[in-house]
Amino acid sequence: MPTLSAYYTINEIRSVDTSLRSKDASVPFTADLNGDGHADLVVLGAYYPGGSPDYSPQAGRVLLGDGMGNFTPSSAAAFPTSTLNTVHPRKVLFADFNADGRSDMFVADHGWDANPFPGEQNRLYLSTASGSFDDATGLLPQLKDFSHSAAAGDIDGDGDVDIFVANGYGSENMPLSYMLVNDGKGNFSSTRDNIPAHKGGVLDFTGANPHHFPGATLADLNGDGLSELLIAAEASAPFDALKNSVVLWNQDGKFSESAMTALPAPAGMTTHIDLDIQKIDFNGDGRQDLVVVGTNGKPYYDGAFVQLLRNDGGNGFTDVTAGSMAAEDARTSIPDTGTGKPWAMWVKVLDFNNDGVMDFAVEYNGQLKPSTPLVWLNDGSGHFTTLKVGDFVNAGDEWRLGNGHFYKTENGYSIVAHQYVNGTSGTNGLFVGGLVSTKPYQEHVAWNFAGGDLDDQIATTAVNNTINGNAGVDTVVAAGARAAYSITKANGGYQLRDNKGTDGLDTLTNVEKIRFTDMTVDLTIGANAATISAAGLKTLEELYVAFFNRAPDATGLNYWITEYRNGQSINSIAESFYDAAVQYSSLTGYSSTMTNADFVRVIYKNVLGRSGSSAPPDADVNYWADLLAQGKETKGSLVTAMLASAHTFKGNATWGWVADLLDNKITVANYVAVQQGITYNNAADSISKGSAIAAAVTATDTSAAINLIGVTDSGFSLA
Repeated sequence: MPTLSAYYTINEIRSVDTSLRSKDASVPFTADLNGDGHADLVVLGAYYPGGSPDYSPQAGRVLLGDGMGNFTPSSAAAFPTSTLNTVHPRKVLFADFNADGRSDMFVADHGWDANPFPGEQNRLYLSTASGSFDDATGLLPQLKDFSHSAAAGDIDGDGDVDIFVANGYGSENMPLSYMLVNDGKGNFSSTRDNIPAHKGGVLDFTGANPHHFPGATLADLNGDGLSELLIAAEASAPFDALKNSVVLWNQDGKFSESAMTALPAPAGMTTHIDLDIQKIDFNGDGRQDLVVVGTNGKPYYDGAFVQLLRNDGGNGFTDVTAGSMAAEDARTSIPDTGTGKPWAMWVKVLDFNNDGVMDFAVEYNGQLKPSTPLVWLNDGSGHFTTLKVGDFVNAGDEWRLGNGHFYKTENGYSIVAHQYVNGTSGTNGLFVGGLVSTKPYQEHVAWNFAGGDLDDQIATTAVNNTINGNAGVDTVVAAGARAAYSITKANGGYQLRDNKGTDGLDTLTNVEKIRFTDMTVDLTIGANAATISAAGLKTLEELYVAFFNRAPDATGLNYWITEYRNGQSINSIAESFYDAAVQYSSLTGYSSTMTNADFVRVIYKNVLGRSGSSAPPDADVNYWADLLAQGKETKGSLVTAMLASAHTFKGNATWGWVADLLDNKITVANYVAVQQGITYNNAADSISKGSAIAAAVTATDTSAAINLIGVTDSGFSLA
């Protein structure tokens, strides 16, 4: 019994279209084309080399899915399959090219895959307002090129989806690659001005030393909103000039070799053909890493390899495959030795076991074995275990998954496989089968996370996680608000517990911050605050109250603690606070044009709570204002002098409440910033909530203010 039998049922292969009479049929592609939330199936006609060289376009089919593994042919009114004719389709792009909220379809078809390599017309289908599709191939360049791949992404930051047409092979007179720039409505302009498609360039497949490349991807790798261009290299022969796959970094919509990173070649492969590259943050550090799949160059297209490339920032990548998975899961290709094992066509990034951490699956061409790995499950730190063919089906049933394709159904990820029969007798046409998920798979969930040497962001999952941030300033990202969690110190680190019991108990080591959906807790501020005197810390907290009339945020206070420890004086820091207060005069009440007397009155109001009926008499105001006028105090130093004066009224029958109010404001300020380490996640909240908290403090009570903070485990303290 397969280990996954509780999650899958066999979808017996059955006829879905007896009218199809193409010579061959492509591998399956899926996308939700009719907008019903279920994946639909696209099977394209093909004329593969062998037999008669009559490489005429062959008919394809679109079949509508029900989310339960069943497919029925689309009507001609819904999709114009009469024009869906292809010779050798290599890749299908599904994206909303015309910005109507539905998937459209671009087909890269390189045509007859043998001499004279004549090329073929690519095809485009756009959704319409009525819910059907139009054949919009006429909007594409009308030419026969050898498009071995294509990629979709926003290259110019205008919010629409552009297309890179990857012509990595062909005869000498075949067109080089080009970019189709979208106007937002599905109208495309062809250009090579923004890519290195010139003689001798990285995209030039002609000449004695061609740059052959079977695959391409557009993906934003640095978070700037612009897609980088990834080129998958073929390095199977000595004359192949492109020995490594490359990243062409987006420079305001343009790509060139001057901003290019050569990716590490797969280890142990003397020749290699990289077929697909996809982005995946496999170690949870917030940077987009890469997963590469491909096959041997010698023997040609024999076996498979998987490669993991960690994004180190600064446009650099490191091959971490050997430390991330078992050797047998990383490579079945053997240099210079035939294995007869299937080769990897595509890699699909997905959360297979529903744990919030991205896994990936590989789709193959060739005869599957029970030991062939299909799904790589991520433990959260970038270490993978695999589910193999033998985990899905019994021995002898491997054929059911031949050319299998993972797609989402109502209960999880299913596998669709098809067979095409075009014989002289019996039942002919298109047959579809595979495996259908009966319930979501939730085993081998991620639990162990480790950061690198840089600043990492590591998200928690629904189980008990062990997280070691290692070097850098590392942030753990929780799924809910701060009030939903408890934090406790444990074994030199911290434990983070979801109070509802749905997010597990996470053990954190070498982690500096925890970001919740509403606020971030700085775990370092307590230790940093202990490096200065208690009096110095108190004065820094008082400056926040004096100049901003709000509780400090941990990030800002932590910065000023470090500055004070490094020698900056309190008066100098106070001057910096004054400069900031003037910039936000509408919030603080300070302005660069106010009189000295008005400046003093704001201090009385913010710090001492004296306004209205308790406002200071003019004589008191003038005393402090004269010190400014005479140059005996600066505005920064005057605040510290008034703070010190206020404390002298402690216990005074008339004005003792002023000192009590100031003390309570500092108590709350310390609780927010030092004990709880809180910084709200956006500046507006830091100002509005910090001000509301300070305003709720009275001379006799702090509980109302503390209740506004949004923390339930009030016993937690970083101090």
